[in-house]
Order: sequence, then C-alpha cells, then structure tokens
Amino acid sequence: MALDLMPPPEALTAHQARPVAHTARLLGGEHAFQVLRTFRESTDPAVLQELAEAWDRFDPRTYAEDILGHMPLDGVQLTVGSPEQLSALTGIGSVPLLRCVGDFPADELSPALRCAAPRELTLEANDRLPDVEFLLDCVPELSGLVLSDCGGLVDYEALSVLPLRSLTLQDMPSGPDLAPLSGITTLREAAFVWHRRGPARRLSLPDVPFASGLEQLSFDGNLTLQKLLALTRWPRLTSLDLGNAPVPARELGVLSRLPRLRNVALVSVGLCRPEPGHISPLRAVTTAVVETYESQAHCTTDELRRTFPSLHTLRLHIAAGRKSSTVDLSALAGIPDLRVHVSSSGRNLHVTGADALPEGSVRILPRGQEAADDAPKRAFAWRRRAPRR
Repeated sequence: MALDLMPPPEALTAHQARPVAHTARLLGGEHAFQVLRTFRESTDPAVLQELAEAWDRFDPRTYAEDILGHMPLDGVQLTVGSPEQLSALTGIGSVPLLRCVGDFPADELSPALRCAAPRELTLEANDRLPDVEFLLDCVPELSGLVLSDCGGLVDYEALSVLPLRSLTLQDMPSGPDLAPLSGITTLREAAFVWHRRGPARRLSLPDVPFASGLEQLSFDGNLTLQKLLALTRWPRLTSLDLGNAPVPARELGVLSRLPRLRNVALVSVGLCRPEPGHISPLRAVTTAVVETYESQAHCTTDELRRTFPSLHTLRLHIAAGRKSSTVDLSALAGIPDLRVHVSSSGRNLHVTGADALPEGSVRILPRGQEAADDAPKRAFAWRRRAPRR
C-alpha cells in the first residue's frame, strides 16, 4: 500500500508533509485515518487544510472528535456538506472559517453555528433560506460572509445589523431588493460574482448598494459593468478588480477620481496600441493586473506608461486573436523598482525592450503557464470567495 512506503510524519520535512497528507486523504480507509491523525498537531496551514478537506472521506463524528477537535483551525476553512457533518460540528469547538454547502434550514444551522462561532461564514447552494435573520442570534459578531447560489434568499435586511467587514455575493438571484446592504456601515471589502453560463449579466454600478466606506471592491465572472462613473461613490477604494468584461481604455479615466486607489485588476481593449487623445494618469496605482485584447501583431507599452506612471508591479496578459504577438516594453524604462510579468494566449510571444529595464525585473511566461502563474490573475489576496461548483 502506498502509505506503507511513506516515512512517518515526524521524519518528514515541511515540504514533504502536505503530499503525504494529501495522499492519505485521497486513499481513505483506517490506515489513512491513522496517518492523518498523526498530523493533527501540525502547524503547517497547507497540511491542516488537507486534514480539513479529508472530513468527507471518513465517519463524520469520529473524524471530528479524533482529528478536527484537536487541530488548530485558525486560517483553515472547514466545509460542512451533510447533515451528519453539521451535527458533528457541535463537538469541534471554534471554527473561524466555516463553509456550509447544501439545503440546511435555519433551525438546523443555528445550533451548529452557535457552537462553531465562525468569524467568516460561507452559505452555499442553499435554497431553503428566505432570509438571514437567524445569523443575528447565532453569530452576532460575524465579520465576513459569502452568500453563494442561495436562490431562495429574498430578504437581506438583517445584514445591516451585523458588523460585517467583508461580503461576497456569488451567483445570487437578481430579483430581491439589495438596498439594505447600504446600511452595512462597517463594510470594507465587497465582491459581486456571477459564474452562470449564457448571456452576460448586466450590472449597472449605480444599482450596487455597498456603503461608501468600501476600501476593496471586486467584480468577477460573466458580468458586463455599466456606468463606471458610479465608482466615485466609493472614494476610499484602495483595491479594485473590474472583472473579466473588457473596459475600453478611454473609460479608465474615472479611476483617476479615486485618490486612494493602489491596486487595479482589469481587462481592456487597445491598451497596448498608441492612440492620440488625453490620458488620465492613475498616479496612485502601484500594482496593476492587466489583460488586454489586441488585434495588432505589435503592441507597445506607451499607453500603459501614461496610464500607470507609478507602478511597482505589472502583470500584463496579451489576449491576442492571432498565433503570435510582439510586446515592446521599452516605454516602461525609468519607472523605479518596476517588476513586470508578461504572458500571452497566442502560440508565440515575443518581448522586446526588456533590456531597457533593470536585469531580472522582467519575467516572460510561456504559453500554458499563464493560468497557473500569471494571467488572468484576477483576485487580490484580500478576497476570499466561494469555490466554483
């Protein structure tokens, strides 16, 4: 058996421990259970996450009592996906990051949440919750909430009472009134995500009711954003992800009216071709993740230089509709301490002008590596979102 050939946990290096825990998780069975049990006092977050994700491979209560109840769970997301796991949750103790997947009614969730006392909670694929009033009683100090694919939810009123600092709405129905969300005055991080297939969901930013104190805002998935001028309703924004829908370069000027903006992720069209006209420089932005669609074989970075004159980090992905493309980086020369990652969906990517930048500051990713390493790298580190189902 594979586990018999592996060294005991105490003989493993930190680099080796996670693969061993991962293998035991996949194999299941009594021997795997005992191997995982020996890792329960590990301090490695990656190993502990493997243990948390192995829960559904074993008897829920036994695993909860013998392994999960003895683990340090801070920084580990624990997923509950069955009534048996929900029942066993009461014996684990505090679970700071909790994800509940499935049609659990409020009266079943409440006692489990009261015992787990999560700081951050995900409610996913649940059509049996018409409102979230029950959260006020069982998790009154909740600071982070992800609502994902909760098709029965029609009343958001209770959220204005919770001290939420982060909120993600993912694949939520468009009918219910979102106005109560404007009452969450503690909210600092918000995300609106739509992963449904079919025609893009049109989202008018004046209809997005997040409170004015937002510092980090993200859009993702199959969305088309309209009326970008409404972004000025959030003058404290430091991080902004405009999602996957292309934004014309000429419309990016509104971002110059966000004086605290430091981090930007966006998809644009024609951002690497020289065009006449006024460019509104985003002087405060130091990190940009840019995917740009280009029809020409040769792309320059003049427009990028004018748009982002203060960059420290640029991740540039050329989504060209041709087999090869050339990117000239020479216009970026002279920006102090700039680091550039470049990738392309085309078969051949040619980069010129890299010698004008400091040695080692440019990284060129081969085709096929961009999804894992660089582009499109949409979300900033602050954002915790529900996994796609």
